[in-house]
Amino acid sequence: MKNFKFLLILFLLISLTIQIKAQEKMPTKEETMEWIATKFKEILVSPRTFHSYKNGIFAYNRNPEDEANYIVYLDFNKVTKFNNKTFFETPPSGYEIITCLSIYGKGLLSFSNGRANEDIFKEMEYSYKILNVYAIEGLRERLEKALENLVKLNIGKQENEAF
Repeated sequence: MKNFKFLLILFLLISLTIQIKAQEKMPTKEETMEWIATKFKEILVSPRTFHSYKNGIFAYNRNPEDEANYIVYLDFNKVTKFNNKTFFETPPSGYEIITCLSIYGKGLLSFSNGRANEDIFKEMEYSYKILNVYAIEGLRERLEKALENLVKLNIGKQENEAF
């Protein structure tokens, strides 16, 4: 009988531990966007400079030293898809294979100079020029996880959908 009680208590403790781990808090949409913005700020490639971040909108100066400079606004609230893409670049030193993260979404991008908004924006496709995702070890993988979470939060289930 003692063995049975012991096993029952052990089983309940294990079940409770599993439930607690399953309920670990996932970052909120705001926390996710703020983390991504902080990392983007850290890895912007010169001559671009960070301008601001507020309510999911990351802004940077395209080229502060250029008289045609303008601010680029990237709205994290509009990110609905991301993927990896591999392509070849031909710098003066020869061919390079570059794997970049690409983000997509309608109304994702806007500009301070009145340039028309683009429906689909692939900012991170130019990550080797705009964002150095390899500047911090392991950052690329963490950004992938954060973007995956952001896409889930942005898309979400609609009220009339079963799945």
